[in-house]
Amino acid sequence: MKIEDLPTNSEWTTSDWAQTFPATEGGPFGTSGDYSGTFAAGDLSSTRIEDVTPDRLAEVIDFYGAAPGGELEFCAVARLTDGSYACSEAWADFTGWGCEANAYWKVGPTYESVLAELSKENRNKIGVA
Repeated sequence: MKIEDLPTNSEWTTSDWAQTFPATEGGPFGTSGDYSGTFAAGDLSSTRIEDVTPDRLAEVIDFYGAAPGGELEFCAVARLTDGSYACSEAWADFTGWGCEANAYWKVGPTYESVLAELSKENRNKIGVA
């Protein structure tokens, strides 16, 4: 998918999506200092694996993006082009991206394997608790 084709709403924009992906030097949305990596679902070693990028997304299945009290909250579940699944959680405090913020992806073989990686709160937000 192209980053411009990802779902947005009045509180979560294309530039917010850009913060959930690795930096792309000279890319259309600049660089991302808040992306911390892509990891395997169920692996607690913090070993990074191949980054999830917009080009690897085949379909966004579940999506939540909001800014309650000015703080950004985000989670998503997607099917990747290789048939695996990925989930992402991201947040930024009221100062926005580049200060107190984080974004990461977890990749697993099944939809259920990545759902288990989302916090219970985020599973509730996308309606799959």
